[in-house]
Parts: sequence; structure tokens; C-alpha cells
Amino acid sequence: MSCNANSSEHASSHDDDLNLEFDEEENIEPCLAMDEVNQCSISNWYYLYDGKTNPQITPKRITILTKIIKLEDDFIEYLKQDGVVLPASVDTKKVVPNFESDSDEEREKYANSDEQDEENEVPEFTALQLQIADALDEFEEVFPKLNWSAPKDANWMLSESSLLRCKSIEDVFLVLKSSSFVTHDIQKAYNNCLDYKPENEIKRVLALRKWYDVNPSMEFRCFVKDRSLIGISQRDISNFYKFLVVDRESITEKLVTFWEKYIKNSFPLSQYTVDLYISRTGAVFIVDFNVFGPPTSPLLFNSFKSGHLSSDSKELVVNIVENNEGVMRPSCKMYSGVPSDFFSVENAQNLQEFIEKQQKLQQNEK
Repeated sequence: MSCNANSSEHASSHDDDLNLEFDEEENIEPCLAMDEVNQCSISNWYYLYDGKTNPQITPKRITILTKIIKLEDDFIEYLKQDGVVLPASVDTKKVVPNFESDSDEEREKYANSDEQDEENEVPEFTALQLQIADALDEFEEVFPKLNWSAPKDANWMLSESSLLRCKSIEDVFLVLKSSSFVTHDIQKAYNNCLDYKPENEIKRVLALRKWYDVNPSMEFRCFVKDRSLIGISQRDISNFYKFLVVDRESITEKLVTFWEKYIKNSFPLSQYTVDLYISRTGAVFIVDFNVFGPPTSPLLFNSFKSGHLSSDSKELVVNIVENNEGVMRPSCKMYSGVPSDFFSVENAQNLQEFIEKQQKLQQNEK
């Protein structure tokens, strides 16, 4: 085993790749099989490790408690539509247009369409809302995601500063409708597949995970190739944690032991990445699985196409941020997806304050 640190040179060369998952995906040469994408869907792997469905793998749950809801076609179509119009039975006061690709004419049309909006049909998803309500009753707070991606880019829409801490049905709908990551799961999940066939796509799901206050310093991405664990990277590459340098060997041993015991012989793919979390009690949990290659981020490894991840070596390499000079600073999009204009509004603690301040500014300009 070798334990490597990233350097400042490494950071600068890799920083542009941090948004690879969506910004540059159209330029990626297809290299995956549809089965790889499908097996990394939470609707497939969760039941291997929930402690109930496959007790021969593990008699205890070793992943985050989750409710998985199959999504109907009408809801998928709703998610594809521009704008953020919430269902009639939840609070529809927060209606935020999506002008990312709109022309000036479309913006003006929206600004003058209050009366027309009242006549538009408001969506209704009673069965889904009841299922979300049941999950909230059981978990109190949930972290939503689709098959592969969580709407982290829409976190700024919530009043909570904690990552995707949804306390209501409105919160869940709001982040799902505001997220480019969710749109990616619906429309581009198979873009990188060599053997794409529409009939082999799997059903889209909404996974509502019990929300926990997770310590980002203790989440790690493990890289598996030819059924060998060849790489481990610190997940939060934007911070230096001194204790990781001190405890690197013991942390590595804990992660390797967990992978060998629970994942190595149970996960169906020969190459993949898996995010693991070490809790405050020292227990290890599975957070997520992803494909081995784009659009998954290699984090502190340079690339899937060069360096250790592309070699035939089965030696385990562990990369962590060794010092403050090695910190990699993701763009604000990686943090929250909030528009840059939001950061210019002082003391705007949440979306409502932001909206109120903008309204006052507009009134003063009149």
C-alpha cells in the first residue's frame, strides 16, 4: 500500500475537471455499458445492503436508511418542464422561473404573464406526495436523490444551510424542480454508454434518505478495478484536515476491511466507485455507488484515462490533502449551484430574504 498526497501542481491541473459531470459530458467518448449505469442506481444496490432483503450479505443495515419510490411518467415530464411550479396541494408561493436557456423575449413574456399563469393547469401528484409525507413522518428530515444524483446544485433554494435538509414536501419538490443534476438523471444518464438501447433503461425513482448531520471530512471515495481496490480519495477535496494525515493508516485499514467483508464479493460489477462514510462511532456506511469513469469525478486522482487509475497496477494508492497548499477549490457551482448574483446580496441568509431584498431594490428603481 502507498499513501500519496496531492500537490498544488496537481490541484491546478485538475481544478477544471471538477464540474466534469455535467459541463463537459457531451465531449466524453462513450466507454460504459448500460449495465454499469443500471447497477449503480440506488434502486438496485440499496437492497443488497439494507440488512433485510439479502441477509446472507449482511444481517445488519450498512447504508443510510432510505425509502425508494418509483416515479410515474407524468412526474418525469413535470420535472423536465421549465420553471418551478409546485403542486396545488403544497405552498405555491415560491415560484422561481428557470431562465438558464431563455431568450430576452421569453423573459419578458414571463414577466408579463401573471394573469396567464393563474389560468395554467397546476400539477397534482397526490400519491407521490403521500409517499413523501410518509417518509417525512418516519425520518423527520430527508435527503432526496434520484437513481444516481442528488440535487446538490439546488441546495441554495432551501432556507436551511445544511446540505439538502428537506423538512417538507415543498422542500423536496423545490430542489428536484430546480436541479440540473436531476435533469441529467432523467435525460442524460446513459449518454456515456456504448450499448445504449432505450428499452434497457431502468425505471426512474425518488430515493428519500434519512437526513444525518454528516462530517464531510470522513467521507471517502474508493476506486475498484478488476475487483481490486486500487484507490481511495478524500471526498471533500476543498479542505485540509490535519487528523487525516495522522490517522491515514488506521482509516485506510478500516475502509479496506469493510470493503473486503461486505462489498468485494457482493457488488455485481468488476469496476466501480463506492463512497464510504466513517461515523462518529467508527462504524462504516455505504453512501453511494458510481461508475468507474466519467461522469464520476476522480477527485484527488488526475483522471480515469491517465495515472494510477488507468494503469494495470493493483497497488492501493490513498490520496488525501496533505496541507493547505494542496487544497482544491471547487467553483461555487460545486458547492450549491447558486447563481453568482446571490453572493452579492449581503446578509441574505435564505431565499426568502434574497427575494424580499430584490423586491425592495426594484421598488427603489421605479
